[in-house]
Amino acid sequence: SNSNNDSNNDSGGIKIEAVSEERRAQLAIKQQFVLLKALAPLYVDNHHEQARRAFVRLSKIVANVLEHPEEEKYRRICTTNKTFHKVVGKLKHADEVMRALGFEVTATAAAGASSSDQSESGKLFWVMPKLTDLGRVKQLAQAIDIVLLLTGEEEWKEQQQTWFYNAAMTLIKARFNQ
Repeated sequence: SNSNNDSNNDSGGIKIEAVSEERRAQLAIKQQFVLLKALAPLYVDNHHEQARRAFVRLSKIVANVLEHPEEEKYRRICTTNKTFHKVVGKLKHADEVMRALGFEVTATAAAGASSSDQSESGKLFWVMPKLTDLGRVKQLAQAIDIVLLLTGEEEWKEQQQTWFYNAAMTLIKARFNQ
């Protein structure tokens, strides 16, 4: 009778673990959905090619942060940087996306700047604080990858935001079922 109880406990443990695993997958999908919702307006309210170029650039920015988490130069972008402004900064909703990625706008201090930093004195920068959760940044990188995958479709221009969300959710679910 002891072995019978043991087998019941084992199967009970497996069921609990399976439910827990399923719940974790559901939470991860929900979190990806929230991130995709933050990214979608940039795509929906800008020209297809401009938005796609912006997401390629954002993907590179986030990848650099993940590859070099301790290096400040990868966590800091001057708002007046010509390339950044042309590709990302000038687009509608760019500020919201940068904040969703974990960046904050910060002004450099005029006082106390070293001689090498004098040219940057008083400028505004997008800065990702060192305390930013890199796990979340990694999830954002995955969400950007999903956006890039989805937006490779030519018919995107005619589609509604709803299509974007449905396609994203299908992709995320497929990723977790592998």
